[in-house]
Amino acid sequence: MAKNTEKVLKATVSPSSATNKDVKWTSSNKKVASVSAAGVVTAKQKGTTKITATSSDGKIAASCIVTVIQQVTQVKLSATSVKLAKGKTKTITATIQPNNATYKSVNWKTSDKSVATVSSKGVITANGEDVKYTIKGGKLTMKKGDRLVSMLPMAHMYGLAFEFLY
Repeated sequence: MAKNTEKVLKATVSPSSATNKDVKWTSSNKKVASVSAAGVVTAKQKGTTKITATSSDGKIAASCIVTVIQQVTQVKLSATSVKLAKGKTKTITATIQPNNATYKSVNWKTSDKSVATVSSKGVITANGEDVKYTIKGGKLTMKKGDRLVSMLPMAHMYGLAFEFLY
């Protein structure tokens, strides 16, 4: 779960003919995540906790491990404008914020490999005619006649890739 989010857990009491289907919810670490009487789990800070539903008589219990992650809030690039001649290279780095983000890996991608390629380490290589792209105020701009190359850092969160467009 991401910090500051909520998820609802549901306990199923068996057999279905049971007369008392009430359960009591508890968290082993309320600083990481709390749970309401209705089974609503609230992620509070990065870490792991065990959420347990216990039968009203206390004889039966089931648990769920909840891991709270710190999401990426920002990706900063070391350069917002690059101009390269054919065959030349330039390395751009991406800094993930906050520093304690759970998933910090970055993938690089080019919109046109015939113009430029980018390695897994952010090394841009110009393959075609001179290349220039500029990012200002969140908008990608180019001069007339320039060929466009966009490098999109992707932060991995929840095992999926999300693109941050600048």
